[in-house]
This record gives sequence, C-alpha cells and structure tokens, in this order.
Amino acid sequence: MNARVPLRIASLNLRAYPNPTRSQVECLAALLAAYHPDVALLQECRRDWLPIIEGAAELTGVHSHFVPPETPRRAFPPDADIPID
Repeated sequence: MNARVPLRIASLNLRAYPNPTRSQVECLAALLAAYHPDVALLQECRRDWLPIIEGAAELTGVHSHFVPPETPRRAFPPDADIPID
C-alpha cells in the first residue's frame, strides 16, 4: 500500500521583528494558525511566547531547546557538516 498523506510544515522566525511586542507575537501566531500546520518550526522563540503560539495554532506536542545567547557560534557545525542519515 502506498498511501500519501499531506503534511503541512511551517517555519517562522519570531525575532524577525526586533523585540516584538505581545500583540506582534499574537499577529504572527494568527498568521501561523491560518495555515493549519502539522509541524511548526519556530526559530528564536522565547519560552513565554510558546503558550500564545500554541493556543493560536492549536499545536500540541511542543518540543523546544534552549541555547543561551552567549553560546559561541563555533559550538555548532556549519549546515554542510551535519550528517544526514
């Protein structure tokens, strides 16, 4: 059986606005919600913004990683050096 299931993936960098206000985060969350994503990739999302985005986009199973801002860039390999399994 070769069943195809559409998967909607959205990516959003929330710090595209410098220091967004709560209302700007709510607007971005509404934009994300309009696409009804199955998976949302959120870059530079503060922890206190997650509930706003989760609620607006009806997301569940949220996973996040915190990386302190002072982490040196060399702590991460360039994209080309990441192995693909």
